[in-house]
Amino acid sequence: MDGDLFAALSWLETAAGLGLLRRTEGWLRMLERLVDQSDRHGVWRPSRPDMPTPSTHWGLTGWSPLDPTATPESRQAEPTVRIAAIARQLGREIVIG
Repeated sequence: MDGDLFAALSWLETAAGLGLLRRTEGWLRMLERLVDQSDRHGVWRPSRPDMPTPSTHWGLTGWSPLDPTATPESRQAEPTVRIAAIARQLGREIVIG
């Protein structure tokens, strides 16, 4: 997942939308790992300073991340929103604090 965060997020979003995410423990662990990387305000923080990098997946090239030239702080916004959307699809409460 560290190699292509946006491909992993796209897969998790698809699996959650189809109702398959809860059926696979490995995918749930991947989501939990991403949630655990969030700070106390719920903002996703990368495990490495150079993350996230643009996707290399052929289906995501050119649109994920939405702005590959953004500052590192702004590049955290897209994964944060997508992780929250996946968690919400699973019925989790989103608490901002």
